[in-house]
Amino acid sequence: MASHRATSAHSTAISSAVPAVRPRRIRTPAATSPVPTAGKRGLKRAALYARVSTEKQEREDTVASQVDLLHKAVAASGYDIAPTSVFIDEGVSGARLDRPALDRLRDLAADGAFDVLLVTVPDRLARRYAYQVLLVEEFTRCGCEVIFVQHGLGTSPEEQMLLQMQGVFAEYERALIQERTRRGRLFAARQGRVNWGNPPYGYTYIRKTPTTPQHLVVNEAEAEVVRLMYRWCVEEQMSSYAIQRRLTAQGIVPRKARHGRWAQSSIIEILRDPLYKGEAYYNRTQAADVQLPYG
Repeated sequence: MASHRATSAHSTAISSAVPAVRPRRIRTPAATSPVPTAGKRGLKRAALYARVSTEKQEREDTVASQVDLLHKAVAASGYDIAPTSVFIDEGVSGARLDRPALDRLRDLAADGAFDVLLVTVPDRLARRYAYQVLLVEEFTRCGCEVIFVQHGLGTSPEEQMLLQMQGVFAEYERALIQERTRRGRLFAARQGRVNWGNPPYGYTYIRKTPTTPQHLVVNEAEAEVVRLMYRWCVEEQMSSYAIQRRLTAQGIVPRKARHGRWAQSSIIEILRDPLYKGEAYYNRTQAADVQLPYG
């Protein structure tokens, strides 16, 4: 644990646990199911899946390029595809399975709606190798073949081994990047440099330059509001609710006002945060896998 006591704040780590994966029941179409067994003129029914993780990728039309490539693969293979059979998750991490478009795709595949699923590369389907295997096996059990158009992998033992090796190396590379990032941030914290993405209320984040490291400076307009909160709490013994009402009455809004007023939780966080007495911590907490019960 790295602890600092200074006039400017340093950085904190926000850690998240990997979401628990709820087992899915694989359904097969019943005899009375209205799902057809073939597409137009007996062609295989195709579905497309594309994903990007960040807004930057969205701006660079990564999704559009993925979908364009997948449509070309459909045309070359002669598959039948409906306009509603294109599933896109934008700004969603591939390290998690609870994605809106992917959930719809899995449910429809379980009902026998598709014969083949096209994805550009395995890491668009899932970042983690274990999730790739889980999804590919799930779609296969539903009678839906998964094709990665930029890999051209088949079902032979050699080709399946290559896919598995690529998944393992991709997961290893991701873990390596995460560890380098963590160690880099820890080193910066030990040097007294901040690692905040969003600066805490009362501060402004100054990006690093060739001559100075990144750091926080006091935002005087916001700092005055923080001083008011502490003064009302200490001198007038006001509760967080009373402080919230007074801030609202005086027309003082937070930096990001979802409902145009302060939330009590935000006020409590400011009053309890040791940052405002010159202390900041990094690497103070760690993530723990939490298995959630399902009813």
